[in-house]
Amino acid sequence: MNGRTEKLTFKEKLGYGVATAGDGAVYNFVGIYFLFFLTTVAGVDPGKAGTISSLALFASAFFTIFIGYFSDNSRCKTGRRRPYIAAGLPFLLIAFVAMFTNIGLSDNGKVWYYAIFAVVFWLAYSMFYVPYTALGAEITSDYDDRTRIRTYTVTCNSVGNYFGMVFPLLIVGIFVGLGKSNSSAWTYTAVISGVFAVLTIGFMLRQTKGKELVIPPEKRAERKNIFSDYFEVVRVKPCKFLILSIICSIIGYTIFNGSVAYFITYNLGLPESYTSTIFLVLCVAVIIFAPLINKLAIKRGKRDAYIIALVLSSILMILFRVIGIHSQLMLLVLAAVYTIGGAGYWQLMSAIIYDLTEIVELKYKKRSEGTLSSLQSVFQQIGTSLGMLITGWILDLSGFDGNAAVQSQSALSGIGLLLTVLPAVGFLLGAAMMYLFPVTKARYELVQKALKDRDEKGEYSKEGLERII
Repeated sequence: MNGRTEKLTFKEKLGYGVATAGDGAVYNFVGIYFLFFLTTVAGVDPGKAGTISSLALFASAFFTIFIGYFSDNSRCKTGRRRPYIAAGLPFLLIAFVAMFTNIGLSDNGKVWYYAIFAVVFWLAYSMFYVPYTALGAEITSDYDDRTRIRTYTVTCNSVGNYFGMVFPLLIVGIFVGLGKSNSSAWTYTAVISGVFAVLTIGFMLRQTKGKELVIPPEKRAERKNIFSDYFEVVRVKPCKFLILSIICSIIGYTIFNGSVAYFITYNLGLPESYTSTIFLVLCVAVIIFAPLINKLAIKRGKRDAYIIALVLSSILMILFRVIGIHSQLMLLVLAAVYTIGGAGYWQLMSAIIYDLTEIVELKYKKRSEGTLSSLQSVFQQIGTSLGMLITGWILDLSGFDGNAAVQSQSALSGIGLLLTVLPAVGFLLGAAMMYLFPVTKARYELVQKALKDRDEKGEYSKEGLERII
């Protein structure tokens, strides 16, 4: 019952990975521009706009937990993952476009309108993200192929990141130049990005048809309730190190992304629009680094490749802090250096989590891809929240003044720390937790052998699995 063991074809890997282009398009569009749209286009009070955004993020974490559990327990004849994704797509498109549509309502009416559609969007997004991530563990149980499909996903995701980070401002400017109002330009841009997301995710559904693992009724484990399912997974020995690695790594990732615009504006004195150039460099750098990280992971194993990527990125970022960042070129190089760690996380973390599926199956005799994917998403959101919180604290402690065109030296120094040392510390802690994570390629192969022996003989040897089960 432990998934498909045969190698995936190029078409299957690309077919699975292409959905992340749509994922990156809508996720980054909302994450970067929703608050901006609410305050500058829709005319929502900044405090209320912040509340709407926070509520939507909280709703995402809440829904994620339930989606994982429900998809693990789905009894749909066509599988446990793809039906959820297909059901959520129409709602994702409608809610996404509605979030970037300015309508003539009262102030309170606007708050309710955008809050409702933001929550619907995150619910629909959870119905895609969790089952989709879980599907990656089901279409193959081969250790190296799980690394390869993540290489395809992170490469396709970089295209989606362009659509979500750089594309919106460019297209809004084009529509405005064609005589459209700023408000309608945002809506048209959202329609283009939303349709792009639906088409790429829909293509993935078509390409993975028949590839999903369907568990016969007689082999379905009896599940108690949502709380016991999550508690059982968290109790698996390697899981705690994985959770801590996720949180620490995402804290570093969030701090860097959140400080780029500040550094560009105040430390280098460049226009805010230059931020789009940095994001473009990040997208291109991911495409360059993805095959290199893939080769390293195949040769050294996913865990070691993850550690190397994050440690290398951290050392170089700290070096930039020592020598200083005094030009646009140096900032571009720093962005590429940071991407080594960021790409290492997004390319390898899900592939590493996939391997916990068989460990949970060996320990509890049930597969929990959805639960594991939910945990990854929830702790990523926790890491994001902590990263935002730390960024705000450092800005405040350093004396940053949002109303001042020129910042004090202590504020500039604080921004510099946010761009270099603090993301590096997050990455280093994430690498340290991964070093304690005991699932190597050799131990994973022991798990697969134990599953086979249990199915065929009714028992298995625990030798070499002491740190895992």
